[in-house]
Amino acid sequence: MTEKAQMFLLRVDGLVAAENVPLAQLSSLLAEHGVVQDSTVNRLMAGQRERVLGQELEISRQSSEIEPRLYTLHVDGKVVKTNVPDAELTKLLESYGARRKDVARALVAGKTQRVLGQNLKLSRQQAVQTAPAIVERGPAALAANAEQEEPKAHRAKSESPPPAKAPTPFDAALQELISRAKKLRKGTLIYGGTALGLAIFGGVFYALGIAAEPTTAIDQILVPDAIAKTFQTSGHAGDGIGGLNGVESVLGSILNSTALKMISAVVMIMGVGAAILTQRVSHIIPAMMIGTMPYAMGMILDGGDSATTSKPNEFYAAVESKNMLALQRLLSSREDLDMMARAYVLAQASVAGGNSSKWVVLTAKNLREGKIKGDFSVPAGIAYAIEATALGPESPSLSERAEQHRQSALAEASDWKRNSFWALLLAGLFGVIATGHESIAQIIFRRVRRIGELLTPLR
Repeated sequence: MTEKAQMFLLRVDGLVAAENVPLAQLSSLLAEHGVVQDSTVNRLMAGQRERVLGQELEISRQSSEIEPRLYTLHVDGKVVKTNVPDAELTKLLESYGARRKDVARALVAGKTQRVLGQNLKLSRQQAVQTAPAIVERGPAALAANAEQEEPKAHRAKSESPPPAKAPTPFDAALQELISRAKKLRKGTLIYGGTALGLAIFGGVFYALGIAAEPTTAIDQILVPDAIAKTFQTSGHAGDGIGGLNGVESVLGSILNSTALKMISAVVMIMGVGAAILTQRVSHIIPAMMIGTMPYAMGMILDGGDSATTSKPNEFYAAVESKNMLALQRLLSSREDLDMMARAYVLAQASVAGGNSSKWVVLTAKNLREGKIKGDFSVPAGIAYAIEATALGPESPSLSERAEQHRQSALAEASDWKRNSFWALLLAGLFGVIATGHESIAQIIFRRVRRIGELLTPLR
């Protein structure tokens, strides 16, 4: 014998919204009315009333043993219809013009409503209890029946749901306030995230502005081709100055540049922040890979250089380590080297060490007098570093090329710092807006919580 399928009845604000609903379709029906949490579904299934999106929902099992709710309709104080089941209540009220949900909700709650010039009122009828037929039974039958009824009564008592909270006239307004507070908090996340991103960009722009300022630091010594060819060995044939002037040098300078490291750091921070906000932890790994890319590529290039050079030349090692004494000893041992090229290499080593020497003064003089022309080229940054070390950063005796480099670097640094100022200003503005949104949201949440506590005795 197959078990009969259970059917359910859904009431919305006391009115029947759906009946004879199978258990398999109940979840989708509740989702249409805004019920998405499992805890809310469980409380509804237990017989409690729940308020969702401003509507009071209630679920009950349908069976032939359960009596429907009956109402009496009063029009202008006169009874016009009795024994109206709740399933037919909606059609009856619509026939008298009560089509709005708030009016029907008030009528079900027992309030009088004026509709189309008539005063309508509903009153709940109590279910009629029918007296059971008296059947004479013997003592044995009565004892067996008592044993069967006792566990059923205990089970029904234990399974009775807790009483539902009674609705108040302020529930809809409180739900509206909570909805507004949630919208404000969403705005807090948007404006706060924008402020954080702008602040990061402002910091990066300021760091790039400092990096763009004219400096006397020399990160890499450039060796003229004449000296490089003199110190080449069989192990370095075709490599120039050990890769310092080749493709590896260009890639190394790009990967070690401050700008690329700053950009990678910004992308990594924004990627991690976006992954946290969107709750997608898997996106953190690509962001970390982008942030560490310059360092990893630099390590690969360094490993490749060390692997391809079996016997490093002493001159190459001195150039890479910027060893002033070793370079001076090696260059002085060769009489066939050009004096200006030799002074140029030693001047770079001296400036890289943060000191001035006769080589710096001599090279600065050659640069100002234009003696270094066709033999080898000197980049503007290195020319400024040498002349500024010898004469001072703001000396009026700087060559025209060095002064142009200084002015260009100052202009670029000023542009970066100006962009940083505007980015930080916008970040502060968005931060103030985000703080205002969050403050108002917190005030609303606290106020709703306080009002809920005050309404507790009325429920």
